[in-house]
Amino acid sequence: MPFALATVLALSIGGVTVVSTAAQADDVPPPAPADVSSAPDEATAARIAVAQGHEVRVDAETTPTTTVSAQPDGTLQYEANTLPVRTQREGEWVAIDEALTADDSGMLAPKAAEVPVRFSSGGSNVLDQVQTDSG
Repeated sequence: MPFALATVLALSIGGVTVVSTAAQADDVPPPAPADVSSAPDEATAARIAVAQGHEVRVDAETTPTTTVSAQPDGTLQYEANTLPVRTQREGEWVAIDEALTADDSGMLAPKAAEVPVRFSSGGSNVLDQVQTDSG
């Protein structure tokens, strides 16, 4: 707990007591939170959204198909999609990008997809490959 400083001055003049208390260190408002577009939990996202005036995504509730965002008015907004619209790459959420690019082996793969898939660029190579959770 921060150190609190309080000074009390009491004067008695003609039956009237005047009391003065210095402001305490606990009464100092905390600094405004950093301006970011996402936060780890609802409480943090809500504080940032209200302080900064824009919506803030709640990372703990983000999935490939859903998001929860804290709004500047203090409410939460839930958004759901029937198909994945984002996927995680190296711990960060990125938008699905189905544009195909060639990998080192010549196979074509989407830039960002929820399910790892590769397609043959032609010839006698395998037609496609899909990686499942079991390998």
